[in-house]
Amino acid sequence: MIWLVFAVILVAVLALLLVPLLRPQTAATARLGYDVAVYKDQLAEVARDCERGLLSEEQAAGVRAEIQRRLLAAAETDAQEIPADARRLETGRRLRLVAGMLVLTVVPLGTLLIYGLLGSPDLPGQPYAARLNSPQFQLTAMADRLARHLHSQPDARGYVALGTSYGKLGRWEEAATAFRKAISMGAGDVDIQIALGQALAMANQGTVDADSHAAFVQALRLDPHNPQARFYLGLEQAQLGKVREAIAIWRDLQRDSPPDAPWLGVLKSQIDGAAKEAKLDPSTVPPQAPALDGPPPARPSAPAMLGPQAAMIRQMVDKLAARMAQTPDDFDGWMRLSRSYRVLNELDKAKTAAAKAIALRPKDTAPLLMLAEAQQAAGGENALPDDFVRTMTRVLELDPGNQQALYYVGAAKVKAGDKAGAKVLWEKLLRQLPADAPQRADLSWRIEALGK
Repeated sequence: MIWLVFAVILVAVLALLLVPLLRPQTAATARLGYDVAVYKDQLAEVARDCERGLLSEEQAAGVRAEIQRRLLAAAETDAQEIPADARRLETGRRLRLVAGMLVLTVVPLGTLLIYGLLGSPDLPGQPYAARLNSPQFQLTAMADRLARHLHSQPDARGYVALGTSYGKLGRWEEAATAFRKAISMGAGDVDIQIALGQALAMANQGTVDADSHAAFVQALRLDPHNPQARFYLGLEQAQLGKVREAIAIWRDLQRDSPPDAPWLGVLKSQIDGAAKEAKLDPSTVPPQAPALDGPPPARPSAPAMLGPQAAMIRQMVDKLAARMAQTPDDFDGWMRLSRSYRVLNELDKAKTAAAKAIALRPKDTAPLLMLAEAQQAAGGENALPDDFVRTMTRVLELDPGNQQALYYVGAAKVKAGDKAGAKVLWEKLLRQLPADAPQRADLSWRIEALGK
C-alpha cells in the first residue's frame, strides 16, 4: 500500500512538472492581422469625416494614401518576422522536450536514491490500526495519562508506576526522575532503590555512575543480601578496571545464592569473562562483600572499562553524535549524548550536549541537572565551581523542592558566609527526607553546626 501511495504522489508531481513543458505552443497572431484591422477602421473614419464635411475630397485622398502606404509597410515587416517566429517556436519546443526528459528521469531516480539513503525500505509495515492496538502504544498512552494526572495530584505510588512504565518503554531518564520523586515522597523501599539504580545505569549506557552507586548502596543498607545491588556494585568495579574487586563481590554473591537462583548463569558468565580478560583464576580471588561506607569509587580521567565494553560504548556514542547532527530537535537524544560523554569523561562535550537539551526545554530541570553534573566533574578539586552553583540555583528556581539543588545551593551559601540562608534550605531538605533516610544524620549535624 505504501508503495502505491508513493507511486501516485510521484505521478502527480511529474504531471505538474511535465504538462506545462509539453503543452503545444502556437505562434502569436501575425502583426499584419492587427494592422489591417486598425487601418480599416482608420479608412472608415476618414469616410465618415468626409460625409460630415470635416475633410475635403483632396484632404481625404491624401489621408487614404498615407494609410495605404503604412499598410503595405506593415505587410512587408510581418512577412520578414514569420520565419524568425517559427525558428523560435522550434527551438523552444526542443528545449521543452529535453527538460521534460530530464524531469521524467531525474525525479523518480532521485526520489529512490534519497529514500534508499535516508529511509528504511526493509522496515516491516506498521498499519495504524495495528499500532493503536500494540502493547507499546497502549503503554505509552497510559504513561502519558498517568504523568498528566500526577502533575496535578502527586502521589508516591503513582510515581513508582510511572517510573516502571517509562522503564518498560526504554525512557530511562524519565524513569529515574519518576523514581526520585517517589523516593522524595517517602517510597524509599529496597525495590524502588534498585529500580532507580537500574534506570540511572541504563540511561548511562549501562554504566554504574556515582548516582546509581548511591542507589544500590542504599538498597543494600535496607537489604544486605539483595542480589541485584550486589551484582551492580560488582559490575561498577569491573567497569572501573578493578577486575579482582569485581570478581570478589560476584563470588560473594555466588556463594550466598541458592542452587536454583535464576541469576546464577549470568553471574558465572560475568565472573568467567572478567577473569579471562584479566588473565587470572577466579578461584584464587576470595569472596568479599561490597563496601557500603565511604564515598563512591573515584572515577578515572578516562574510562578504564574492559576493552570490548569500552570500544562498544565509544562506537555507540559516536553513532549517537552523528545522528544528533541530523536531528537537532531530539531532546532525549541530547540527554543520552550528554550522559554518554560524561561516562567517557569528555566533559566539554557533555556540557555542550546538555546545553542543546536545555535550549529545547528551558523549563525542564532534568537537562539542567545533567549540565550541573558535568560542571561539577569539571571543577576538579573544587566541589562547588561557580558555573555549577549557578546551574543549581536555576534548578531551585524552577523546582523549589529539588533535593539536590537544596543541598548544593545551601552548601554554596555556607561557603559564601550566608549561614542563615543555608540553614533555611537545609531545613527544608531535612523535612523532605524520609525518617529512615541515612542522609538525615549528616544533614542534621551540618544544620546544628551552623548555629542559631
